[in-house]
Amino acid sequence: MGDSAATELGRRGGLKGGKARAEKLSPKRRSEIAREAARRRWSKPEQQQSEASGSWLEKARGAMELMEYHDKFCPQLDLRTWFKDVVAVYEGRK
Repeated sequence: MGDSAATELGRRGGLKGGKARAEKLSPKRRSEIAREAARRRWSKPEQQQSEASGSWLEKARGAMELMEYHDKFCPQLDLRTWFKDVVAVYEGRK
């Protein structure tokens, strides 16, 4: 793989880096950084939320159309198996 001595040395430095940075920061600054990280982690911009819900809705409508097609033209086939085949063809695996 790689040079184990260099890897170990780098790993040791990585373990020290975060701790050394935290010791240099004031408790107030550490709290601000943590608060900002949590805010960014758990919030999404308004535009991303609407795009995500729109794409979900489009997928659901597409699935409903496929199920209606199945019921009309291929009712003898198991729906789950048929749907997996359709997805495989769409993704280029068949």
